[in-house]
Amino acid sequence: MIKPDVTVIVCTYNRADWLREAIESLTKLETDNFTYEVLVVDNASTDNTNEVVTQVAENSSCAIRYVREGEPGVSFARNRGVNEANASTWIAFFDDDEIASPGWLLELLKAAQQHEVKCVGGGVHLKLDEGNQRELRPWVRVMLGCTQGMQGQMYDGKRVPTTGNMLIHTEIFDKVGMFRTDLVEGGEDTDLYHRMRRQGFEAYFTPQAWTHHQIPAFRIEPKYLCSTSTRMGSHIARREFENYGALKFPFVAFARLMKTVLVYVPQLLLAKLSGDKEAILERNCYWWMWKGYLVSAFRFMTRKEESTDPLSFRNERQFASE
Repeated sequence: MIKPDVTVIVCTYNRADWLREAIESLTKLETDNFTYEVLVVDNASTDNTNEVVTQVAENSSCAIRYVREGEPGVSFARNRGVNEANASTWIAFFDDDEIASPGWLLELLKAAQQHEVKCVGGGVHLKLDEGNQRELRPWVRVMLGCTQGMQGQMYDGKRVPTTGNMLIHTEIFDKVGMFRTDLVEGGEDTDLYHRMRRQGFEAYFTPQAWTHHQIPAFRIEPKYLCSTSTRMGSHIARREFENYGALKFPFVAFARLMKTVLVYVPQLLLAKLSGDKEAILERNCYWWMWKGYLVSAFRFMTRKEESTDPLSFRNERQFASE
């Protein structure tokens, strides 16, 4: 069997309706003397995910495969995808709630070649529900994964490539290992990137390789954004605790506390005084994130780990059903 140049991995859990549109967009990609396959990793779904993949595969000109990973957790699914990939050179990650632009994969490969890197991240545009006229503030858009406005550049650690839109050379997994499965707050792609940097691998961002991230109404409501922001803060706390160690981390956490009290809380109060709902939501996202950071920082310093269901750490389905 001739191996494809790229395996596109789509990890999914109970999103059959969105998954159809996602993988259909992947069957229409432009190619330039390269081949690819689509590998759907079903992370213990209970809906008709398998049926959807079979139906799309029957009418697809590119190879589409399906595997089921029974161990709950997106990192287990991603690692299974890496192990099952037929490609010998490149792996691309794509989310089940995205729609790929026709040139998405081609632009990722072009950037990897032009900038001589083994990891490339692409642009993410938000696709709000039809008729939604809200003007989301910049940080809210960032919390939803948006990268519009970013120019082509090397990643520097402040912004990092994410598995919603990323091309990575198979050599990286051989050198730095797989996705960590113990990061219950998420951030496993950020962790992988930082391990790559420590091993000397650079990554490049190209806005030309863009996707649409579907944003239904519940994702721009406070409950969902609070959950997302809190989880991000928790992951930052875990990363800094591991980086600085038990002796230095309390000083870092204290500095974060002071900035929260002196900067973020006053900004939130000013936003509330303005009465601007979108400004209030943006400042709340900052507050929720750093509150999540401080709560987790205390937990790490006192060695009290939380028990978290790995299938709910994205935790949005409860908001969709409300």
